[in-house]
Amino acid sequence: MGYCPSLRQEPAHGGWIYDQFDNLEKHTQWGIDILEKYIKFVKERTDIELSYAKQLRIALGLTHRVYLCLALAVLELVDILTVSFSSRLRKRLTEAH
Repeated sequence: MGYCPSLRQEPAHGGWIYDQFDNLEKHTQWGIDILEKYIKFVKERTDIELSYAKQLRIALGLTHRVYLCLALAVLELVDILTVSFSSRLRKRLTEAH
């Protein structure tokens, strides 16, 4: 009996080497099943993350537009107030002279 016994020789730990083929097959199938579940999980998680990112981009785009509209409205009010204030000031200054 050498380092690599043949299939017909009984190893030191007992049993036949070819008796382990069923265990090896079960273990290999278990590994394949785990990998398939992991691949499915990663794919589903990726789909969720992509969907979330898309929704977030849309929400941020809408929020950006709302803030832009508000900023433009404020600038318009400031312009109106500035024109009104400057015309009143000019009127008072001309009345004072």
